[in-house]
Amino acid sequence: MAVRLHPQVTVAGLGDGGVVLHGDRPAAAYVGPTALGWLRGRAPAAGQEGEYERCVRMWESAGFVTTGQQTPPASSVPTEVAARVALLTVVHPTLVVAVAEACGFCRQLRADLAANAKVLQDLRASVVLVEDGRCTVLGLPAPPGLAPLAEGLARSGTPSAVLLVPGAAPRAAMGYDQVSAVLIELTGGRCGGVLVEAPTNCSVKVASHPVDGLFAVRCGDGRLLGLATRGEQAREAAGPLASVPHPGYLPVTLIVERPANLYLLFRGGELLTRARTAEELAETLGRVLAGFTALAEGQVTLGCGTLVHPRGQAVLFPRNWMSDLVVRAARLQRVGWRIRPEPHAVLLPGGLLQVTGAGATMPVAAAWASPLGGPPTRARYLAQVVNWLVRPAPRAAVNAMAAIARELTVHTGTWQDALAHLTAGPPP
Repeated sequence: MAVRLHPQVTVAGLGDGGVVLHGDRPAAAYVGPTALGWLRGRAPAAGQEGEYERCVRMWESAGFVTTGQQTPPASSVPTEVAARVALLTVVHPTLVVAVAEACGFCRQLRADLAANAKVLQDLRASVVLVEDGRCTVLGLPAPPGLAPLAEGLARSGTPSAVLLVPGAAPRAAMGYDQVSAVLIELTGGRCGGVLVEAPTNCSVKVASHPVDGLFAVRCGDGRLLGLATRGEQAREAAGPLASVPHPGYLPVTLIVERPANLYLLFRGGELLTRARTAEELAETLGRVLAGFTALAEGQVTLGCGTLVHPRGQAVLFPRNWMSDLVVRAARLQRVGWRIRPEPHAVLLPGGLLQVTGAGATMPVAAAWASPLGGPPTRARYLAQVVNWLVRPAPRAAVNAMAAIARELTVHTGTWQDALAHLTAGPPP
């Protein structure tokens, strides 16, 4: 069976095993020494054929490899025909979106649409959300009979959509990112000019509560970002920071609220800070926005959390620990550790962390990885660390991060284990 790596997939060795990583989407897997050899072109030894074929099927289903033997996808002709028929009934741009209640991406999309209610009131187009045959129309009225089209779209996953514009061919959009991009364009925005971050389970929970303010703020790379607020005090604190006029659709990336005596800043589902004053909030928000920058040659950008110590050492940790550690930031600060709110950790050659300040760097002393199933080998945990790479990740960045990881000290455990370790004595 001839196996060929997907053009955007990189295989990197990590000592006793390695990692296979897709550079365009968050997909990666640990591979043992034998499987690593197969991915690098080595033929299976006698008696290994069954295991080899099983691995190839798994890699193929994950999009890591192609064999030329994939089952052809279900025909999209019925959906294409339905879209062209529906196109005859629309008199203005109409976006038909298939959604599902059990889909976290769909719940985030609904929350974004609710936050953008004022924008959608003036929309010179229709947005039709279809779930289980029921249609919810936003913007201008839409013609009846669009539910069957959405049912065909839903078979490819949700959210999925098709844009119907009189005089143009139907245009499909798959997934939260693409559907959000179409909504940005429909409301006058520029594709690529607005930050769109895929939601997580935690972000969907945070976004499920209504917001009452939405502002456009500018990132370090020039893109606009949706900053939402809950409550008058949060709106008063965040409003002066948002000086960028933008009448179009903005997916919600950051949320500010003040439920008691602290300003809380969320990025998706992550709590980034608990600020006592509006000035502290502004300082943290400025650092977060500046952290969304374009990749520079030779840099490795990770979507993980970072702790830094005045002694000049940094520790990396899984991003989903962020909220728990921020709540316990005072305990960490008592022994010198500070949590960086920046959205990414930027590593330079040699594993140096780029920190605030012109040319300032700090060595990464260790990384913490979450417990995994299977044998607890070092290469398994290194594969988890390499998968922190922000996508898109070019092959050079994957290989550079693998080289950095091979030299890292890696601890394994929960955030509670990391907190106990970091506060027990001198760093790290």
